[in-house]
Amino acid sequence: LEAPVLNALGEFDFVSTVGDHRAIAEALKARGDKGTALLQLSRTDHDFRSFESRQAAYAAFGSTGFPVNSRALSQIVEWVRGHVTRAGVRTARPTD
Repeated sequence: LEAPVLNALGEFDFVSTVGDHRAIAEALKARGDKGTALLQLSRTDHDFRSFESRQAAYAAFGSTGFPVNSRALSQIVEWVRGHVTRAGVRTARPTD
């Protein structure tokens, strides 16, 4: 199976490490993937929520009520749109 892989990591992620994601990037490179090897999402935890620090993200682990990082979400959506479009499938934009 060959499929595009978004190798994304939150800046304040303590569940997955930079080392984990570097290993993923190396594996993708070894299979011949081109493009962004690792996308680090600023001020974002493992669940793509917004925090001001790693300590705040750690303290909030397992809790709810923290906003999703809209910039990180936009980066993910743009990546998906770009890869779906390249595959020849039209993307449908949500209506407001």
